[in-house]
Amino acid sequence: MNSFPSKQPLPSSSPIDHETGASMSMNATCVCGLVNALTTSSLRPWHFPAGVALAAAAFRRIAAAYVATAANETLASPASFSVFDAEILGKTLTTLTLTLTHVPDAAMRERARLALSRALSSVPPTARFDAIQKVLRATPPPSPAVTALLLSRVKREAAAAGDAAAGNTRDLRDNPFSSAVAVDLVTREVTTALRDATRGAADPAGAADVAVAGLNALRFFLMRGAARGPDGDGDDDDDDVGERGDGAWERREEIVDAVVRPASTWATAELARRRVCGGEGDDEIAVASLMALQQVESVAGYVLEFVEQQTSS
Repeated sequence: MNSFPSKQPLPSSSPIDHETGASMSMNATCVCGLVNALTTSSLRPWHFPAGVALAAAAFRRIAAAYVATAANETLASPASFSVFDAEILGKTLTTLTLTLTHVPDAAMRERARLALSRALSSVPPTARFDAIQKVLRATPPPSPAVTALLLSRVKREAAAAGDAAAGNTRDLRDNPFSSAVAVDLVTREVTTALRDATRGAADPAGAADVAVAGLNALRFFLMRGAARGPDGDGDDDDDDVGERGDGAWERREEIVDAVVRPASTWATAELARRRVCGGEGDDEIAVASLMALQQVESVAGYVLEFVEQQTSS
């Protein structure tokens, strides 16, 4: 009689998908390795879309497991999600951003967008921030749509970090999304987009998308900083005054002069130019471009008004 080894239970440190009974302990590196192998394969034309689809599905499971881990440390070992290869992850993110930029198939682009978002959610905040920085600093740079997507992600992560810290400014300072580095990242991307659009080296519509996302992020940083007190610290007796958090409120004049006011001036001038030229058509692209420019003008106006009111009060 053949004897078969008894089925061994999965380690208690591995979250279980109760629908399939499968372990969810596979980390981002494992999935990235499979995705990279498929998307770089020249054996079959369907390998690339299969790799993107795999990324969207697998990272959904890993991201869910990571969230569960963060909420209940008894469910899984947080360390299991901290062990990953940043280079392999970066290669996968590059593939996904290129798919978002160059692949004409809308369904595949949507899967790539989902995969990108879920991949970032599958790693700890510090690694997540580093990955976003690497994508934004890549050569060639990502498309304006991807840049705007990632800047919006920075804002959401900063808000989530604030909620998680529950008023603990030390925790906020330790999270890269609530640090001065995040403010610098947003500022750099917006100023670069505006510079390129002003020089005619970039599409105004794309620059407007980046500007809106960046201005909304800066607006959040400034509002949170102002809420901490007249000087953005909220506690005059704390020895860490000026060292905590993102420091955006302390740098409000710099942010306004370097980013907000130039964005407002550029959008107003671009809208005026289009009115003089009689517009650029009434097709969907032209209308979307016009709306994006109007949003830049509007959000920049909100930020300027807020800073002026808070400073004069």
